[in-house]
Amino acid sequence: MATMTIKELYKEIEDPNDTYPFLFADDWYYPETATNNFLEEYTTNYILYDRYFIKEHGEKTVDLDDYFADPDDLSVSWFFELASIYNVYVEAWAKIYDTLNIAYNPVYNVEEHIVNEYGEHETENEYGEHETETEYGQHETDMQYGATSDTLGTHTDTATEYSVSFDGTAEKETGKTSNVVGAQTNTSLLHTDTETSKLHTDTTTSKLHTDTTTSKLHTDTVDRTGNIGIKSATALATEEIFMREKQIFFKNIFLTISRELGAYYGIND
Repeated sequence: MATMTIKELYKEIEDPNDTYPFLFADDWYYPETATNNFLEEYTTNYILYDRYFIKEHGEKTVDLDDYFADPDDLSVSWFFELASIYNVYVEAWAKIYDTLNIAYNPVYNVEEHIVNEYGEHETENEYGEHETETEYGQHETDMQYGATSDTLGTHTDTATEYSVSFDGTAEKETGKTSNVVGAQTNTSLLHTDTETSKLHTDTTTSKLHTDTTTSKLHTDTVDRTGNIGIKSATALATEEIFMREKQIFFKNIFLTISRELGAYYGIND
């Protein structure tokens, strides 16, 4: 059994060049369903995170089963303990890390993004053959004309007669008749003309046909955000600050690791 402070252990197994991390290995299992990766964040910046862990928990004492006598095997014992803790908590830690990395507005209490996609489709309306009959009853149309009068003045009609003698070929005037016609007036009296339309039916025939309407592929998107009044923006902001203080992610998982290791403050014998 090896008993020492975490800081002493760190110095014992630390790589002088800081080429590998003290807490987690970059090839450990990570949930595939997670959208953010805290293991990747740690292994990218492990020097800073390891320093913070030593500052917060380095004075605590841990008891390790040193399976072999040399320091390299003490390192194996340390990572075996850490790997067992990580394996138990990684699913929960990954969920928490995803939740803390959700992009949202802390003073909104409703955020919706609804997408409705409609595929291309055709609508057909079929109309059968049909006839439309319009019936017109018998009716009369009266056209009324007022009285009219045409007046012709005095004029003379003249008729001239010509004949050819039996022994000649040229025509000669043989007589003239003049007829003097006095002035005359032609009068049309007021009258009405009546046009009669008999009872008849007009028929319009529409043949069998189909009308087709095509609707193309399209997407409707509805975004809804804001504060619906259940809580004020100030109350929501206060809850956000409180939640962030409680969920300083790496600080909390380091506390969990320390607790699960059974680390304690005491004198190293």
